[in-house]
Amino acid sequence: MNRPILSILRRAAAAIPLAAGAVLAPAAPPAAPRIDATASYSAFQAIANLNIFNSARVGWVAEGAQPRVDTISLVGTMESDQGRLVFFDSNDPAFRTALREGEKIAEFTVTRIDSAGIRLSQDSKQYSMAMGQQLRRPPGGNWELGTAPRGAETTGASLEPSSAEPSNAVLLKMLQRRQQSLKQ
Repeated sequence: MNRPILSILRRAAAAIPLAAGAVLAPAAPPAAPRIDATASYSAFQAIANLNIFNSARVGWVAEGAQPRVDTISLVGTMESDQGRLVFFDSNDPAFRTALREGEKIAEFTVTRIDSAGIRLSQDSKQYSMAMGQQLRRPPGGNWELGTAPRGAETTGASLEPSSAEPSNAVLLKMLQRRQQSLKQ
């Protein structure tokens, strides 16, 4: 801009009286919203519903639109100095847990943990649960064992019947090698 015009603008701005008590200062940044330390999970439900990075996300459905099917998926086992642990995932936070032998999840007691899976007992019945399998309980129904749909461990999607037949020759070879290494 032209120098004489700038000087005129500066003098004009200096001549304008400020309102009583007004102070020219940079604006403070807006305060961050405060998060209540006692906020419940429901306060953050939108984050879980709209999380685009969740690989198990299948779409958002309003609460109460479908009956809830309880699911418990076996996601891993671990052996350490303190003993063996089994890890479960579920659509119910009460069933998202790690347990040792002899501890209970739902109506089942973990009786054995090994690298291939676990053994559960309910009353006098024994169940073997392999990695990736899932227990499901429809509303008012009994727990059933089956295979969890891929990527839907906590979504409550439908069960497919358990199948030990791999559809891939490479997978079949890997399974045979794994079985041989477990026998040795």
